[in-house]
Amino acid sequence: MQYKDFLVLQGRVIDVLKNYAIFLKRGAQLNYRYTKEYKDEILKDFIIRNENTMLVTALSLLNDKKSLEEVDKYIQDYKKNYQNEYNVLSKRIIASESVSSITLDENKQKELEKHYFELLEKYNPLLRMETNSEYIRSYELLQLLFQQNNYQTYFASYELFKDMFSEKDFTKVDFDKYMNYYLDLMQKIALDIQNRKKNYPFTIESVFEDEISIAREKGEFKAKINKLIEANKAIKEDFKEAYGESVEL
Repeated sequence: MQYKDFLVLQGRVIDVLKNYAIFLKRGAQLNYRYTKEYKDEILKDFIIRNENTMLVTALSLLNDKKSLEEVDKYIQDYKKNYQNEYNVLSKRIIASESVSSITLDENKQKELEKHYFELLEKYNPLLRMETNSEYIRSYELLQLLFQQNNYQTYFASYELFKDMFSEKDFTKVDFDKYMNYYLDLMQKIALDIQNRKKNYPFTIESVFEDEISIAREKGEFKAKINKLIEANKAIKEDFKEAYGESVEL
């Protein structure tokens, strides 16, 4: 492969990476908005589902004639793991509220996108087969801030990291190696986009079509929680009968 042919292929990859960045940003914004809009339902669902899982498993252990010490240990271990996951979810909810409150005017939105795409064209780790973990972490932080529309922190962080970024001399790379890598990369990105479209948060995009859709989703979410609560009552009764006392998260 000649250098000019390599540049043509690299241009295709850059276009793919830009479209991928826009796609991931849309998904991130959907996730932040959904989490903020339904934070109470998400938290309630998380608590009840975990309590049901803990009690059903503990009841199964009792039915399998496990000792009370083994059951107690399982419950205590589950509660510790649950608390860690609860803290993570709480931080996610706080982040969603913070990000959702960010509003940019059209000029700042364009400036942010223009700068990030210029950064992507030169320094995206995928484009240059980067292996330096510190470099990758720094770039991914800027990528996250771009997804969040966090204009001020993005540019402040860029000032901190900019000395780390240096242009790669692609005239000296193994063109055939990069060609195979780039073709594989574009295929992997296309597959990832295809898979992501089938899963959250892209599957809930229609929820925000209008106020009626938003209200409908909340009603359906609450109905699911009510079913979980009914199941929870029955599970608690069965567990108390077998264990001798009630256990809650």
